[in-house]
Amino acid sequence: MENTLKTKKGLRHYRYLCDYLAEEKLVYEKNDKRLSANLAVATECLSITMSISIDIEHQLICLRALLPFKIDTEKSELHALATATATNIVTEGSFTLNANGTICYKNTFSYFDSLVSKKVFAYMIKCAIMNIEELSENLFLLDMGYSRISDFIKE
Repeated sequence: MENTLKTKKGLRHYRYLCDYLAEEKLVYEKNDKRLSANLAVATECLSITMSISIDIEHQLICLRALLPFKIDTEKSELHALATATATNIVTEGSFTLNANGTICYKNTFSYFDSLVSKKVFAYMIKCAIMNIEELSENLFLLDMGYSRISDFIKE
């Protein structure tokens, strides 16, 4: 019985996600088996690739977005400190540094015992764009050697 309710809620939220993306005329690729949608959002300065998925088992909406550049993996300690600092700066979500040099912004929303509307997806996408726009330039300049970690931490 519990799994049936979890599944129904998860499928309903996936439908809300797809409906929201279609209403906003965002181009996306959906994967019905994985209950996920991949999309690219263009801002004035960046093109951000993101994935939003529904995790039925844990009752989560998960957003992952890759920053539009890779960092020099030889500077991984420096970037680990920078991504930790970026995570401390944002109020919603977190940044992670992957072994291949990509930096990922992640945000999750638990819908356990909650009412969810399409506005959740709008909020998550807007938070991702705002946080990535705010911090990606600093991370990029740090990687290119145009700024120092002390400059980044002061922000």
